Amino acid sequence: MPLPGAPADGPVDARVLAERLGMALVADEPRGLWALGPESGGRALLSAQMPELELPDRHGRPFSLRSLRGTRFVMVAWASW
Repeated sequence: MPLPGAPADGPVDARVLAERLGMALVADEPRGLWALGPESGGRALLSAQMPELELPDRHGRPFSLRSLRGTRFVMVAWASW
């Protein structure tokens, strides 16, 4: 995407890019992680309640998140798109 005033072959400042695109930018500078994307558009979660979910464990057996009720855990998701 051409950015007016940006150097043709130099680095692009992520903060400037986010501002010009009107998108949110989240940065973890010590780890070199940056995320740029649109605002939620009103589709944010209405509560912190986890839906009923069953996923395969590392051995392929079904694992229900219900079994973790009362335990704090972090769920990490990733998508290539």
